[in-house]
Amino acid sequence: MIVNNLLLWDCQGFKHVIDLNGTISIGEEQLVDVKRLTLNSLPELVLLWNKNLHEIGSLRSLKALIIENCSHLRSLFTHSMATALQHLEMLSVRSCEMMEEIIIIIEENNINFVGEEKATCHIEFPKLEVLILFDLPSLKNFCNDERGSFSFSSLCSIDVQRCPKMKTFASGQISLPQGMIQARVGDEMIEITNLNAFFESRNENNNRMMITINWGDDYDEGEYDSDVDI
Repeated sequence: MIVNNLLLWDCQGFKHVIDLNGTISIGEEQLVDVKRLTLNSLPELVLLWNKNLHEIGSLRSLKALIIENCSHLRSLFTHSMATALQHLEMLSVRSCEMMEEIIIIIEENNINFVGEEKATCHIEFPKLEVLILFDLPSLKNFCNDERGSFSFSSLCSIDVQRCPKMKTFASGQISLPQGMIQARVGDEMIEITNLNAFFESRNENNNRMMITINWGDDYDEGEYDSDVDI
């Protein structure tokens, strides 16, 4: 069944939403080509996926992923799952008290990091424009593994609030859109060349990190509403 917009809200019994064959299943229905997935108040959800998957057919068309009030989630994706999100435009994670990182890098059959201290796993988000991380008290960073490197070639906005343990954005290397060196924090414009350094400097001056970064001439504030006030 093809579903553009899927909302799961206040549902019991969901420990994962993606099955072994890489599809989203609700009862006997298998859903494909989901473009917007919202998971809200799933108290038993511990993983998005049943097991580590290399082919995530149900995520390949995903444009927006909203996760809220899923108290037992510790991470969202493995790095292999993240590579399938080539069409993702918006990622919002809110009020998940046990969330420690968004992407976790694990050993797989076709990727072996053992004994390769400098080996990296490169993940690209070519269409991601908006990233919202809100009220995540356990979140340490986007990926807490130095082997991960990330490219955000279309990123327009980052909104981070109430993430007191997030001292840096990611442990690995980060590539941002070329030529975008100004960030807006409230009404203040700040030059930015290194996202990790920017987060670290803001933490030095704020006990509770509250950051909104917007850049790019084509960014439209009304296109994505985070419902979060600075």
